[in-house]
Amino acid sequence: MSAKKLVSLWRLILISAMVLVALTLSACGAPSPTPVPTPTVVPEVLASKAEDVVGVWLLDAGSEGEYHLEYTKEGTYSTTVVSGPVKGATFDAGKFWFEGTQLKFESSESSGGCLTRQGETKPCIGTYQVYVTKQGDKPALRFVAVEDQFFNRKDMLPYRKWSLVEP
Repeated sequence: MSAKKLVSLWRLILISAMVLVALTLSACGAPSPTPVPTPTVVPEVLASKAEDVVGVWLLDAGSEGEYHLEYTKEGTYSTTVVSGPVKGATFDAGKFWFEGTQLKFESSESSGGCLTRQGETKPCIGTYQVYVTKQGDKPALRFVAVEDQFFNRKDMLPYRKWSLVEP
C-alpha cells in the first residue's frame, strides 16, 4: 500500500472516530435543563355590576396610612382611614352604581359633596372603570378615572391596587 493511500485511510479512520465520539457525547451529555415554570398571569376583568366590588378593600398608602373602601349590597360606599395621622376619618361616602362598565360614585351631602381644587364644595359624580384582578392570592381592584371633579377621590383611587379584606 502506498504512503498516500495509507495517509488517506488514517484520515478516514480519524474523522470517523471523531464523529462517533461526538455522537456518543451528545447522546450521553448533560441532562436537559429543568424548564423554569412561568408564572400564571391572571387577566383583569372589567367590573360591570355591584357584586363585582361588594366588600371591604384595603389600600396601603405608606406614610399616608391605610384606607378601607367599603361597598355594600345596598349600593352605598364609604372610604375610611384605618391607620395613620387621621385614623378613623371618613373622607368620602355616598352611593354607587354601574352604567355598563362604568362605576359611578355620588358623594352624599353628609360627607360634604365634592371638594373641588378651588376649595368649593358641591355635589358631583365620579366615573371610573374598575378592574378585578389578583394581588398575590387575594382579589384586588384597579381603578381608571374617566371623569371626577372630586380631586381627593381622583388622587386616591387610580394607580393603586386595593386588596380584598372581607367579602
